[in-house]
Amino acid sequence: MKSFVTIFRSKAFMFTLMIGLFLTSFLIIVAMLLGNQSGNFVIQVENGDVNKSISITDDEEDRVYTNMLTVEGMSGMSNTTPRAFLGGTKYQQQITTLKEISSTLGRQVVGSSGDRESGAFVYTFYIINTGGTAVNVKLNMTFSNVTNELDNAIRVLTYNENDEELHIYQKPDEKKPQGGSYQYYPTVLESFESGTSIYTEKMFISGTSIDGELPKIKYTVIFWIEGQDPECDERLYNGTIKFGLDISVEN
Repeated sequence: MKSFVTIFRSKAFMFTLMIGLFLTSFLIIVAMLLGNQSGNFVIQVENGDVNKSISITDDEEDRVYTNMLTVEGMSGMSNTTPRAFLGGTKYQQQITTLKEISSTLGRQVVGSSGDRESGAFVYTFYIINTGGTAVNVKLNMTFSNVTNELDNAIRVLTYNENDEELHIYQKPDEKKPQGGSYQYYPTVLESFESGTSIYTEKMFISGTSIDGELPKIKYTVIFWIEGQDPECDERLYNGTIKFGLDISVEN
């Protein structure tokens, strides 16, 4: 016991203890920062060669484009369904509402109740051809940081306004919905690709400017928890999921 007291009182031990406390505090801070980052939706552009390059923006007035957008995440999300946030049961009603939603660039929440962000998460941005040559663009959406099986009930809708191309993706059902299908969807559901990949989409952007404006595509992504999904139950409480979108030029 005496030898232990001697070691505890030594300067070397106290110095080591202080270093340990400092490192522990540093790691806690880093973990907190990473925790905040995990709530974000990140869009990353991989540029092609000099004559085939693209950029992105969520600002109509922006003329200095970027190759990365980090969008604030959403907490307090509750279940919903397209009938609620697209405002109708018929395709034409829903597509009209979708176009209205997509008219606003940036981040928004639709179909929420009260002051809480409890509806569907929407993000709209431009993919801009800055190279002067027509390009084929590939988009790959992935997910990570899943807890409480939230990926089982999440839905991802994409809308390419230029081509009026609409998709809705889900993880394949382990339990079938009542009646065998989901009601009031504006398009047929497609399954996540595999592993952590949700989808791969391809699009064409011309190289011709219009009225001095660079050619671009307006692209919208909507995320929500599907209330009709049998796997939308108490297991999802406090669940998390992070999304990333990689955009690249196909040579």
